[in-house]
Amino acid sequence: MNRRSKESDSKLLLGVLTGSPLNNGKSEEQQEKNLTPKYDSKESNESNSNSNFLLADSDVIPPIKSPNLDPCTAINPLTNGFFDLRSLSSMNLNDGSVSAWNARGYDYNMNFTLGMCSSPLKKQNIQPGDFDQVTNTSLIGGFYTDQEGVKYSIGEYSTAPVFRGRKLTLTYTNGSFCEKTSTGEAWRKSTILSFTCDRELMAKAQISFVGVLHDCDYFFEVRTVHACPTAAKSDNLALVWIFLIIFLAALMVYCGAGTLYKKAILGRRGWRQLPSYSIVRNFKAAFGSNGSVSK
Repeated sequence: MNRRSKESDSKLLLGVLTGSPLNNGKSEEQQEKNLTPKYDSKESNESNSNSNFLLADSDVIPPIKSPNLDPCTAINPLTNGFFDLRSLSSMNLNDGSVSAWNARGYDYNMNFTLGMCSSPLKKQNIQPGDFDQVTNTSLIGGFYTDQEGVKYSIGEYSTAPVFRGRKLTLTYTNGSFCEKTSTGEAWRKSTILSFTCDRELMAKAQISFVGVLHDCDYFFEVRTVHACPTAAKSDNLALVWIFLIIFLAALMVYCGAGTLYKKAILGRRGWRQLPSYSIVRNFKAAFGSNGSVSK
């Protein structure tokens, strides 16, 4: 028996003992190539592209259900902070006055008048020829006056502030008509107010004109302390009730434990077994029956 036959017999015996497949006269590289699974390149690319868009159940963010809120208030869905802008509006003014805020346009050569969740206009101040393109002037949330003295609306006010990420915004739409586009479409002016929390501002609010796009969309920044998170009124009332319940529970524990201690350990009877009886006795001894201080 030659050397090659011995090597083949030893490999055959090793394959039987280990359960590995035989080479069948093929080289190791050819065998590994045959054992490597084959995939269709088109199917693999499609599976890889589809796997990039698959999300686990834990990664899917459920839709946030906004609770029933009062007008001009909002809750940050990221921090659950409560925001109340009603102090900047004329919603709670019952004397017929309005809350109007002015912003300089600087290089735009126009000055703006804005209302927060309300209209900055009084009906008696509207002159003939103003806001010809607006059907309901009582809904105007902001306007400007051009060089000829004609007033234009930059949107109807809204009472629903919305969070865009971490920014509190208020959007006014359906203002006066903008200039017609190349396609002949007639768009209406709109406004976006972006609120920023500023606790160091001495004034109630400060409005800055940021910019305008195509003489149609206007952007403003409002810095105010009212854009800072606060507690809702219902939450304040709940905190008061919680404090009262804790105080009453502590008072009951103090009276019960003190009475039990004086009765069981000190052997006191009657009013003497009440806690702080000595304080009441000294107070009664200090003042007479007619309320005068005894010497």
